[in-house]
Amino acid sequence: MSIRTSRAASCFRVMVALAPLLCFVLPAGSAVNSTAVHQASNMPPIQLGIVISFLSVGLALAGIVTQKTRFIFLGSAAAVILSSFSLLAYVAINALDSDPMLLVATLCFLVLATGFVLGQTRLAPHRAAVLGTAGMSVISIALLTGMNLLTVQGAGLDWNNLHRVAFQTAAAFLVLGISVTVVAWTMTQPGIREPIWLPIGGSIIIALFRLGLWHAYWTETRESAWPWLSYVTLLGGMSSAAIFGAVVHLALKAHLQRETLRRVNRKLEEETAERARAEESAQIANRAKSEFLANMSHEIRTPMNGVLGMLELALDTRLDAEQRDYLDTAKESAEGLLSLINDILDLSKIEAGKLTLETVNFSLRDNLEHTLKAPSVRAQSKGLRLKWHVDPEVTDLVVGDPTRLRQIVVNLVGNAIKFTSKGEVALFVRRDSEEADRVTMQFTVRDTGIGIPRDKLKEIFSAFTQADSSTTRSFGGTGLGLTISRRLSEILGGRIWVESEPGQGSAFHFTARFGIAAENRGTCQAISTVKATYVGRSTAGNIRS
Repeated sequence: MSIRTSRAASCFRVMVALAPLLCFVLPAGSAVNSTAVHQASNMPPIQLGIVISFLSVGLALAGIVTQKTRFIFLGSAAAVILSSFSLLAYVAINALDSDPMLLVATLCFLVLATGFVLGQTRLAPHRAAVLGTAGMSVISIALLTGMNLLTVQGAGLDWNNLHRVAFQTAAAFLVLGISVTVVAWTMTQPGIREPIWLPIGGSIIIALFRLGLWHAYWTETRESAWPWLSYVTLLGGMSSAAIFGAVVHLALKAHLQRETLRRVNRKLEEETAERARAEESAQIANRAKSEFLANMSHEIRTPMNGVLGMLELALDTRLDAEQRDYLDTAKESAEGLLSLINDILDLSKIEAGKLTLETVNFSLRDNLEHTLKAPSVRAQSKGLRLKWHVDPEVTDLVVGDPTRLRQIVVNLVGNAIKFTSKGEVALFVRRDSEEADRVTMQFTVRDTGIGIPRDKLKEIFSAFTQADSSTTRSFGGTGLGLTISRRLSEILGGRIWVESEPGQGSAFHFTARFGIAAENRGTCQAISTVKATYVGRSTAGNIRS
């Protein structure tokens, strides 16, 4: 709640608390100056005590609104003491003809003072319920007393025989009770907990009002031809009071649900906004990191290329066996570091959106042949057989980025060779779909390696992730190759997925879309057949069509 709202609520409570004081002072003043009062010299001091008690209760109520504890205790104590003193003084003077209204006034002051004081004790968390109960009780007492003052021996309402001072006192207590109830309502939190005292108190007030009306006309209805109609009327009045309480309960419950829903919606909106800000900040930081690495690609690669170049020149000189072994080890380490740098920079370029694709005409089979030359040497050194086959129906001359296709194939075939100790690694290419000027191809890299557990199949395409941490220690690698392959396949208009069984090998599939070169349309079948034959005559030794 804002400061302006809380100030407005406080001003409203103060107005509610001070408004009844005018209602108390004016009737009391008229009562003191009335003819009936001048006929009994002992009445003005007693009525003055009642007026001061009203003012003391108003002070206590103002203390509750302004949260001044000393005003609450001082006003409550003064009201009870003065009203009790007035009652005792009146009884002592008029012992044979006591006025029951003074007893009612003392009881009302006692109920209000008790409620005010209890609201400052351990029951402070339930202050609204305590004040509401006190206010409802005073309303009930004042209403029942006023109805009795309006009746004359149960013969109906008689305004001519009304005791004006007593009725005005009852009306003042009615206004005071309503004020306390309103203050209690403004202090409650119906959006968090239902104020159960409100429907119960409302039912009791309605029941007492209907009971007073029934009692006012009870004598007349009792002597009528249908006396049972009086009890039916009373039963209807009690039923209407119960229905009123149920309606108030349901209304409060609906209000509680609406407030709860609004509070939850506000909380969700705040959390959503906070999460959006956090995500935006994270994305900004990630883009800044990726842009930094992408911009630093040239500066990082250039020194490494210089190191490799100097190592190659050093290896061309006269060296003994030990020196050559040292330089070979340094070259292998530098090449591994350069490969890792290339992977990180490629991933950063992709995330930064700075990766651009070439659009050139190239031969698919020639590209694959050159791509698999280096992996074939690694496979041969491990005693593996590397074979590849392109379906004759696959278009050979296509338009696209041969470098990114080569990068995906190298990553998948390299992983297959790394995780396979015996058997073979195979690459298959087939046509997935074809349009007028576009063709989608499916590439499958199959191995007989260690396989991947089913629960790890989705995780392996995440950055820096491998199926098992032990594979990093046994086979090395950072887990970036599959992530880059996934992103590149998406950039090429396809997707990537894997099928694997532990101990039986894996099959990685990816698709890519290429354009069909204009000069290749209509002659694709013949070119494919020639290329397949050419590949079969490859001199690589470990490549088979």
